[in-house]
Amino acid sequence: MTKDDLIMAHDNLQRELADYKRLNQKDKHELIKSNISKIRKIEELEKEVLSHKEFIWKLKHEKFESVIKKKDGLEILNSIADIVAEFENLEGEE
Repeated sequence: MTKDDLIMAHDNLQRELADYKRLNQKDKHELIKSNISKIRKIEELEKEVLSHKEFIWKLKHEKFESVIKKKDGLEILNSIADIVAEFENLEGEE
């Protein structure tokens, strides 16, 4: 092998390495973009779940208040037990 052959081989390897690095950077960039998109989607879903839980809590609270205002004693306890069972079924569906 001559000196020129070694220089050509070295240049070819440098070019291949540069191409590999360029392609690898593109892949990393696309992966990062994809991950950011997925993280945003997860955050949106978490907010939606929290919103549903807050809504259910508000409904439960309103039902409890209306029951307490309209009924007495044992009727209140029975009604509250019914409401709790109803909302446990709703929360179990999530």
